[in-house]
Amino acid sequence: MKIGIDARWIFPQISGIGTYTQELIRGLAQTDRQNEYILFFDDRARMEKIAQRVRLDQAPNFKTHLLPFGVFSPMGQVRFPGIIRALGLDIFHSPNYMIPLAAFPRHRPGRTRCVATIHDIIPLLFPQFTPKALKTRFYPVYKRLMVEVGARADVILTVSESSRRDVIGPLRIPAARQGDVIAVANGVAPEY
Repeated sequence: MKIGIDARWIFPQISGIGTYTQELIRGLAQTDRQNEYILFFDDRARMEKIAQRVRLDQAPNFKTHLLPFGVFSPMGQVRFPGIIRALGLDIFHSPNYMIPLAAFPRHRPGRTRCVATIHDIIPLLFPQFTPKALKTRFYPVYKRLMVEVGARADVILTVSESSRRDVIGPLRIPAARQGDVIAVANGVAPEY
């Protein structure tokens, strides 16, 4: 299988989603020799740093692909679907909610299946506790985006049963697809 992972979530400053993404890549690079992986970055220096950090030199089935747009860029919505098609991906995984929507049309499964990780939807459930977050300030846009991700992703990974329950209702996941929302707890690095 050919699997794409959106590594653009690894930002210069340390974040939980960035750490999750980096460690997911590290774990797969150490254990999976059967599938082919393409890691998408938007910064060459970061791409090289992460490749070195997770030892991609020891994982010949891993390749990197530099994109000329960031994860929140409108150009990603326009150009990324064509790149995904051209690369012939079987699966695309976004380690967070943002996916190139046109690559995964509603009600018409495409060649590439989509896996999106949704860590939580706190700004959707409790906007009063996140008043300064862009997701809260642009609440209608964020809500619509999350419903679209729920409708278009073939599988939604959440990090706990609580997050799984939170996602199903607000993202309007129909009963027939609720089995496609799967709780997979975050791993813990060996040093902990």
